[in-house]
Amino acid sequence: MQRTLDSSLACPSCGAQARVFTNGQSTCAYCGTTLPPLPFSHPGGTFRHSSPLRIGMKARIGGKEYIAVGRLLLRDGEGYSWEEWVLLSQDGEAQYLEFDEGKWSLTQYWPDGEDVTVSAYSEGQTIRFGGNTCTVTSVGTMVISGVEGEIPWQVQVGERSPFADFASGNTIYSVEEASDGIEWFRGRRLDAAEVYTFFGLHAEVKQEVQKEEVQADRRRFGCLWLTLSLAAFCIFAVASGINGRPIYSAQLTADKIADEGSVVGPFTLKHIGFPHRLYLASGSLSQTSVWVQGVMEDASGPIFEAEQEFWDETGYDDGPWHEWVTESKTDFRLAKAGNFRIRLYADPEVAASTAPITVRVYEGGLHATPLAWFGGIGLVLGTCIWLKGAPGTRKNLTEALQDS
Repeated sequence: MQRTLDSSLACPSCGAQARVFTNGQSTCAYCGTTLPPLPFSHPGGTFRHSSPLRIGMKARIGGKEYIAVGRLLLRDGEGYSWEEWVLLSQDGEAQYLEFDEGKWSLTQYWPDGEDVTVSAYSEGQTIRFGGNTCTVTSVGTMVISGVEGEIPWQVQVGERSPFADFASGNTIYSVEEASDGIEWFRGRRLDAAEVYTFFGLHAEVKQEVQKEEVQADRRRFGCLWLTLSLAAFCIFAVASGINGRPIYSAQLTADKIADEGSVVGPFTLKHIGFPHRLYLASGSLSQTSVWVQGVMEDASGPIFEAEQEFWDETGYDDGPWHEWVTESKTDFRLAKAGNFRIRLYADPEVAASTAPITVRVYEGGLHATPLAWFGGIGLVLGTCIWLKGAPGTRKNLTEALQDS
């Protein structure tokens, strides 16, 4: 659509271009003079309101008064819809207030744009104009799906216009391509409180400020949980490497471990409730592997077991690589004091038959598994709380997941 004002449609009494439609009649928004119908379809229909703004409201922007004369419901080819309010001053200067799923922006006609068709742009492209380096945020075709109020130029439901949007920080640009030319617009993003301040909607401004305070609290609380999660993971990593005080140690080669298991020990554990660690390890496993199981036993029989496949391999695919697993740690808390032993089982590859198998028992180390659970739960909880306080980021993340 070409947004061109016709000076012959100005109010004959005061010269204002802005008119409002009430009770089936067009009147001048400034002096109230009854005006004849516009020479094209008007005032359109009505559609659902998604904000407190209404036709006929006055806004003061940059010290100048504007009237909300109409709004358009626009859609793109992917089904996204947004709302655009047309604001006119008494001398016919137009501002365009866009509301897109909770986000506001204000633009004006910009005469310095490039004389290039929309097809020259693609999403993600970086260009420079207006002294700014801009990124193309969207390219498509918008369709007018609804019209309300006295839009002072030809507007028709179903009309289609190619468009492209650009962003450089808080500054935004857009270009629309009509059948008789190209029009550029430049403006900035706004928050809801600023928009409602323009219109003197003080109660709504207060609500927006309170809402932002609640969202800021959620973001802070989410950041706190994320920080605690990170600390828990760091402590977990450190604690996992702290074995504690050695109580018992033994070493056998894999070929010396009997098929029915070989017993090492006994050793005495006294401190009930203390964290302990059963440590299994193997070495000399170049390009081979060995399966090892250690069963902790007391006089009554097996208590618990730990097992691991140990291996150490090197190779070359797209580049050299080296992967290995040569240690296994199982933490436990002592339920009762007494004498204990460990029954070892092993199933080595031929090349690993002489690989040394080490078994150790430690006492007093940090029991780190709860920290890992706390870190994982805190990570999920903190992310959810933070996103709850950042609806814009949540929306962008949801759209990105849908696109993928």
